[in-house]
Amino acid sequence: MQKHLVGLFGNGRLGVEFSLSFRLGGEIVAGDGEWLRKLEDLQEKSLTEKSQGDEISASHSKILRDGSPKLWERVKSKIEHTIESSKLRGVRFLVKPLGADSLRVLVSFTSLPPRQGETLDIQFLADPYRVEASDVGEKHSSVSLFFTVSNGRIEIRDSADIPLPDDEEHDLAEVGCQRLLEPFVRAYLQLRGD
Repeated sequence: MQKHLVGLFGNGRLGVEFSLSFRLGGEIVAGDGEWLRKLEDLQEKSLTEKSQGDEISASHSKILRDGSPKLWERVKSKIEHTIESSKLRGVRFLVKPLGADSLRVLVSFTSLPPRQGETLDIQFLADPYRVEASDVGEKHSSVSLFFTVSNGRIEIRDSADIPLPDDEEHDLAEVGCQRLLEPFVRAYLQLRGD
């Protein structure tokens, strides 16, 4: 924005006349104070956008705070049901609740002679809105799923920040259960040689 100012220093008879011009944002603005109104408008727009961003952030936080525990309960129920109804031969699963936000899955092999089992801890972490499954054994492997908000709904994303499917064909809790358990169950079966 370019502005020309003309003035006179002195008592009117003896003085120095000056001309000052400046640019603001590359746009020439005419009229008294119009450049200031433009700055005020830009400031108001910026404040409005920040306020809207704060409102969206607060809304997402509320959705996560209210909805994540409910979705965790659904995922936890799917894990318990999946484990309890497993028909894998030679493998026995036992699910032990470790409080409201944690499960322990014990995997034992029914082969003779009995072989060392595996332990998987699955925990819902409310503050970062994450579910983490970790092998308690020597491997120390883990899988994390993250609860986020998109289009006003909670979704679950994997560690690559890819949302899990949640549509008519895919139940989000079921897909979350599979993503948490499958890597460990496959690894346990490899220990058996299956």
